[in-house]
Amino acid sequence: MAEASGVSLHIEYGKLPFLSGARGYAEQGIFPGGAFDNKAHVDAFVKFDASLGEPAEMLLFDPQTSGGLLLGVPQDKLAAFEARAKELGQPIWAVGKVHSGQGIEVQP
Repeated sequence: MAEASGVSLHIEYGKLPFLSGARGYAEQGIFPGGAFDNKAHVDAFVKFDASLGEPAEMLLFDPQTSGGLLLGVPQDKLAAFEARAKELGQPIWAVGKVHSGQGIEVQP
């Protein structure tokens, strides 16, 4: 998404929703094989804050999304988007921002 749009994504790890138990499995080093393939494919474009650690990083490469969807909403339309999602009973999480540049940065 970032590469195709010619922008940089800045993700706030603490705002990402995870399935119950996912972090526990990550701490035990339990990941599907596809997570390692995903990491190998995009690792050169992603910069993680050193405080996150490998289990936290690997969770972001897990291919099991349970229907998760990432989309970009312009900042000036975010409040209206959030309000409409609330009206529909649709949970959403604003997890980061888009900046000029390249790659993906993940902060705590």
